[in-house]
Parts: sequence; C-alpha cells; structure tokens
Amino acid sequence: MPKFYILPILIFSFFCNKLPEPVISSIDNILAENEIIQSELLNEKIPKLENLKLKVNLSLESSKEIPELNAKLKKLATTLNLSNVPKEELFLILSNFSEQLSEVLISSNIKTEHHKFYCPMVSKYWIAKGIDVKNPYAPEMRDCGELVK
Repeated sequence: MPKFYILPILIFSFFCNKLPEPVISSIDNILAENEIIQSELLNEKIPKLENLKLKVNLSLESSKEIPELNAKLKKLATTLNLSNVPKEELFLILSNFSEQLSEVLISSNIKTEHHKFYCPMVSKYWIAKGIDVKNPYAPEMRDCGELVK
C-alpha cells in the first residue's frame, strides 16, 4: 500500500474511536449487572455486589490494549473493594461506582440508553436505563433526583 494512503486511514481510525467488540460487550455486562442492583435497591433489598465486581474485573482483561480505558476501569474496580458494610456505606460505594462508571461511558464514547442521575437530598449518584428518575437510595422519595447532563 502506498504511504500516502496510510495517513487518511490513521485519521479515520482516530476519529471513529471504535472499541473492540469484547470491550463493548464487557461494558454492556457491567451496565446489565448495574440494572439488577438498581432493581434490587428499588425493591428495598440489599444487593450483593460480587457479580458486579466479577464483570468489572473481566472488563479489565478485555481492555488491556486500551490504556486510558483500562485505567478508568481499574479505578472503577477499586470502588468495589468491600465486605459486609452497613447500608449507608454500601450506598456511598454504589454512588462512587456510578460516578466512575459514568466516566468510563463518556471516555469510551459508548452510546447507551443509560444515564447518570443525582439526588441532592441524599447526595448520591446512580446510573439507570432511560430518563425517568427512580431514586434507588430513598424509598420515601423515589422521584427525587435529576438527570445529570
């Protein structure tokens, strides 16, 4: 291939910024597990985070070739280092996890139906599918919160 064809290909690749399918799939798995956790919280159950931690660790493996994304996923994984914590501490962990997950989604440029929300009354974030506010942290005020742009 002549050298003058390489530059347009590199420019096109740079601007497309398409992630490999295994990386996209692993992030989709994290979002799916996050949905399960949100559902449990909305039903006033205390979720187990082992599956979420497993999905995040698997995404670390698939993203090794993308250093910036891998670093963000490592940060995401560190938010899940926990064992039998009180409910309020669990909520804080999930809020921090949601903030980190939002950064992963933004930096990886993945188009998704999931959005970041914030409730000023409990000072916590969550990621949920759709645009309807369903606060997982406060059963008495499920509609308290806002979509974060």
